[in-house]
Amino acid sequence: MQQPSRTDGALRRIQRRPASPQSEPTPHYADFADWQRRQLNPSTLKPQLDFWLAHLGKDRPLLQLPGMRSRPALPCHCGAKHEFSLDTELTQALHELTQQ
Repeated sequence: MQQPSRTDGALRRIQRRPASPQSEPTPHYADFADWQRRQLNPSTLKPQLDFWLAHLGKDRPLLQLPGMRSRPALPCHCGAKHEFSLDTELTQALHELTQQ
């Protein structure tokens, strides 16, 4: 059995208050931290992991994402510069669009 935490007591006090249309309870960091601690509990995560292993299988290729490429030891800063010009009408139309 879990011991009640400070946030459980605060939640009970909020729930006992009569409902007011002007003031809704706002969650605080302590509420989120308590929820996260419960969600990241190994006993909670194991059934989820078992579910995905059963559906995806154990023999699956490693997904190569673009961010997984190795980076050069020294950055080369090889950028490019493209110059272009816009006519006055288009510039004015863009300016008006940004003001909306």
